[in-house]
Parts: sequence; C-alpha cells; structure tokens
Amino acid sequence: MKNKGFTLIEILVVVLILGILTAIALPKYQTAVDKSSFAELNLAARNVSHAQEIFHLQNGYYTTDLDDLAIKLPGGEFQHTYATIGNQEDYSYVKTSRPGLNNHCVYYFKNSQNFPGEIHCEALKDNDRAARLCTTLGGERIPGSLTDNYNTYVLNGSGNGVSSSVANAMNSLQCSEEETSGNKSCQVTKYENSSVKTVCTKKNDPNTCKHYIYDKNAYTWECDASKSKLVDGSCIPTATGTYLKRWDEDGNRIEMQCDSFDANKNACSQIAERTYNANSTKIEADRRYCAEYDANGGCLAYQQNKGYDSFGNLNNSDSASLMTSNAQAGSLDYSNSTTNWTQVNCATVDSEGACLSYKDGWFTTSNWDENKRETYKEIKFCSAVTADRECAEVKSYTTMEGSYNANGKLNNISVQECNAKDAAGNCTSIKSLKNTEYTWNGPSNKASAEVITHCSSYDSSNNCTQYKPATSTYRTFTDDYKTQTSFTQVTCNKYTGTNCTGGWKVVYTPMVNGKDDVANRVTIDNCSNVNTTTGQCLD
Repeated sequence: MKNKGFTLIEILVVVLILGILTAIALPKYQTAVDKSSFAELNLAARNVSHAQEIFHLQNGYYTTDLDDLAIKLPGGEFQHTYATIGNQEDYSYVKTSRPGLNNHCVYYFKNSQNFPGEIHCEALKDNDRAARLCTTLGGERIPGSLTDNYNTYVLNGSGNGVSSSVANAMNSLQCSEEETSGNKSCQVTKYENSSVKTVCTKKNDPNTCKHYIYDKNAYTWECDASKSKLVDGSCIPTATGTYLKRWDEDGNRIEMQCDSFDANKNACSQIAERTYNANSTKIEADRRYCAEYDANGGCLAYQQNKGYDSFGNLNNSDSASLMTSNAQAGSLDYSNSTTNWTQVNCATVDSEGACLSYKDGWFTTSNWDENKRETYKEIKFCSAVTADRECAEVKSYTTMEGSYNANGKLNNISVQECNAKDAAGNCTSIKSLKNTEYTWNGPSNKASAEVITHCSSYDSSNNCTQYKPATSTYRTFTDDYKTQTSFTQVTCNKYTGTNCTGGWKVVYTPMVNGKDDVANRVTIDNCSNVNTTTGQCLD
C-alpha cells in the first residue's frame, strides 16, 4: 500500500485559506486586545477626573500633582498606566497612556474652558490600528489634538471646542517678509474662534486685499474682500458669487457662495456651500435660505422646510444634465461610465444651517457610452428620506433613454414616468411615455424635424390606450443648410385613444434672413391630413 502525500496545489490552497482567515481575524483580535488596554486607560482617567472634581470643589482650582489626589494608577511588572494632568488657561484635563498602545484616553474636567466634561480618544497619526480602536469605540474625529502627531476622536461630548494644537497654530499665525515688502501690507488679528491674516497688494486699498481665516476647525479660508466684509473674524457676504473658499486634505475645493443677495436687507438670502474635486467637478452642493439676520447681515436663523443637500459624482461641473437634442460626442471630459446625483430637501434646519431631517428628494443615475454621451438616465422621486439621506419611500420613477447618429446627434429620446417597478427594475405601472424622433439634414446636421408622441394612459398590460396632444416641429433650410427658411408647429386638437380625431392645428412661419416673418404667418386650425415627414397640411 502506497502512502499518498499532498500535492503542491492542495498545500497552496490551504496556505491561501489560512492567509485569508488571518487577514480577517487578526484586525479583530488586535482591536479586542486594544479595547481591553484602553479600558484600563479609561478607568484610570475617570478616577483621576473624579478626584480632581472633589479637589476643585474643596480648593477652587485643579491640581497638576497626582500626589495631591492620592490616586494610585494600575500597573504591573511589564505594563504601567501613565497619567498626565494639564491645567492650562483654556484646557484642564487628564491624559492616560501605556506602553505598547498607540492611543491615549483624555478626560476633560467639568470646568475646562474647552471640551468641558468630554472624553476623547487620541490615535497616532497614520496608524490604522490606533484609528480603528477609536472608531470602534464610537469616536467621531475632530480637528487637532492635545498631543503632537496624534488625531482626536470624541467618545463622549459634542467636540465643541478648540484643540490645543489648533489654538497654537492660530496664535502662531504671522506675516512673512514677502507679504510686507514694497507697497504690500499684512496684518494679523486674533479673535475668539479664529485668527485672520489680511494681505493687501497695495497699502490702503481694500479692493486689493484678501483675508486668510484660520478657524477652530483647523481650516484656512480665503475671504474675497470684493464680495464680503470681515466682522469679528467671520466673512460676511455683501454680493452674489463666491465669497469664501478653502481646500481640504484631499484637494477638494469648498466654496461658500451667495446665490441671492437681498439689497433691501443688505444681506444674503440664499447661501450655498459647493464642493469641487481636483478636476473642478462638483461633488456636493447644499443651499440654505436665511430667515433672520443680525445687524451685520450675518444669518442668525434659517427657513424650515426649505433648502437642500445634494451630492454624487458627475461628468461636468454643472449638474446631472438631461439629454438634449444638441448633445455631441467629446464636448466634455467624462471619466465615469455611470454617474449619480442626489438631492434631498430639508424639513428641519438647525441654527448652524445643518439639515436635521428631510422631507423628500430625488436620486439620479446616468449611463454614458464610449463616446462620452449620455444614453440612459433614471430619476427616482422619493416622498420620504431618512436622516442618512437614503430613500425611504418611492413615489415614482422617470427614465430617459436615447440613441445617437454617427455625428453624435440624438436619433430619438423616450421619457417614461413609472409608478412602480418590480425587483428586476422593470416598470409594472406606466404613468406616461413621451417619445421624440429627430431628423437631421445637411453637412452641419440641422434638425429638420422633431416629431413627438405622448401616451398618457395605459392598460394593465402596459399598452397605450390614450395619446395626449403634443406639438411637433419642422424646419426648412436653404440648399446649403446655413440659413433657416421656415418653422412649422403641428398639434393634434383631440385624440380618441391613439387616433387623432379632432384634426390638426398647423402654424407655418416663414423666415427671412433667419428671423420669423410674423406678418406672413399662416395658421390652419383644423387640418384633416398632415404630412408627418414635413409637417405640411395636405388638405
């Protein structure tokens, strides 16, 4: 009897399986170990914090000496928990740490000016394991930290304060020699929640100035002095357009824009925040409507049941554009074959302008062909939206589908309104369907006809039972197709089912030098026979 060993493939499969299991299990094991270690840090910090509050009650201040608190920290032969007490002007806290753990636990005391009573988890920067521990514990990251080279996550509290590293950066803001050379001027002004550096290319000329605002969120904003004014370290819009912008760590540009300025109130009534990626493609756009203003034109309160949040990935910098008859290949630089855009409308808005709940919204998905043309679009209208900006209840669907000729012009486009879809995405209840057929002629592809049919009623099998009157258009041109010579509109007066039984209304307008010759316009109110290719009445 021969002993049969393992083949090389079998061994490799086992090694691969073990590798996969290790990759899945190891992070979970590491997090479990780190959570146990952090629990000791948390216990130590809590005990110190409790003792500090008693000390403060008895003495009116916080001590920086652990011996005053008679606190013994947990420790052993190989591991110790260390505590550092901070009692600076704006920060009163205890920070605990231990060897082998790249995290700190920070308890702020109740009378700390910043983050009073909050609990923070600090994670070593660029250390996935340390960051994973803080997020696993439910931490929300905020700018800055107590400790250099660490990130801060709020475990308990609002995070409403200024981290010491951010405060140090604000306090160290200063002008460079270049910014004060020649006829230039530069001035740094410190405010409660920001520091502002004002740089002017010409002294005493405010139109040449820019304000650089370093705020408590560690953001550096560029304030356009020509469209805003600086009030107590804040940039207040004074005209429509972009008045404030910054760049985030991913290279995205965030712009604050005034979409509508109320001259009577001398304030911006519609404020938008829009985000663009490195290619200047819009990826987020929010708008709020101001309801109450302060004396300087700043917004104090926002209108309820108004405003929206929108986001997604687009192939242009405007919006999720609908297919149009003049779409051409190569007109834009498209990087995605599928794009999406969502807009959810606010129900309640807080004093900071954040949407707390949403009332409805629409969710758009578009497909693009290899020639960078939109071929399909679905718009899902939702009558209820969750706090996470997800569709909770679908009201209806609108889909658009089109095809193009060799010159990139639309051959046809169909727009379908659907009440419901099945699990496979098929429409089970059509509300309406509008179809447009295009005819293009000449070397420059002029649209000579746009013939529209619009079905407004369907039976249970989704067969059209009733047409809706729609206006088709026809155009004629000179032989070289450079100048339009006429414009004709044709509309059925009445449909019985899918048959035009009420005659056709034909409006023929001649054109001279490309302009309507209204004086010679001809209107036929009831034509019984129409050429559907040219739009001519054949009566």
